[in-house]
Amino acid sequence: MSNILGLITFYLLLSIFNPSFFLKFLKNPTSRKRATVYFIVSFVLFGFVSSMSNNPDTKSLTASVATTTPPVTPAPMLSLEEKAAKDKADAEAKVIADAEEKTKADAEKKAKEEAEARAKAEADAMAKIVFDVQQVARKSEQEINKLLGEPTNTEKVKWTNLDTMIKADAKMNYYKDDKIEIMFLDGKAHRIRLNLTEQEYQKGDKMKNNLAYIGLPVVELEKPKSSAQIAFYAKISGYYEVSIGDWVGTKEGSVLVVTESKYR
Repeated sequence: MSNILGLITFYLLLSIFNPSFFLKFLKNPTSRKRATVYFIVSFVLFGFVSSMSNNPDTKSLTASVATTTPPVTPAPMLSLEEKAAKDKADAEAKVIADAEEKTKADAEKKAKEEAEARAKAEADAMAKIVFDVQQVARKSEQEINKLLGEPTNTEKVKWTNLDTMIKADAKMNYYKDDKIEIMFLDGKAHRIRLNLTEQEYQKGDKMKNNLAYIGLPVVELEKPKSSAQIAFYAKISGYYEVSIGDWVGTKEGSVLVVTESKYR
């Protein structure tokens, strides 16, 4: 059918672009010359149209255009029960995520506040530092006198070794009007005490701040072993014992440093 339509279209175009030739053909269609020309043209045109309509490339092109677009699969519809369950699960997950985020934020805030409070406590105490124990511990009397000045009082004492209960001669020097007490054993400063007034001495949760008075880091104190305990201990590298305690019957206190276990 398409071949015949192609021939008709050809003849109509011929009548438009060369009407004189077309009219001559209509007046005398039996003319051998004109009949031969139309036969050849019709035969060629018929073959060309037939080959185009049967061309597999043309068919495959049309088929490929039709098949390249994949079919759209509609999303499955959730039932009311399934949708409600999904919404509930999403809400619970959001609550859990929000709670975790809040817990994390609170922990970070608390850690920051504690760090700031610790830094402030150290700064406050450091502003009132009396001496740096690291420059005194295990030093000779001569070295310490250069640092702290001449002692305001000196006395010879007997010191008892708590392990062997053997007494030994020792020298006790008092510096800055008895504020600093240093006991020299074997010629070196091994027991060092700083006495604090009521105004200086920090108690309760702030007791650890007293460590800064002698240049030590402000660390947490060990938990007391009983409610009657009046001395509290801190683990600080380089010293056998560091303790803070009240002077019984007063509101004053002191910080004691013992360098070695044999001088406890």
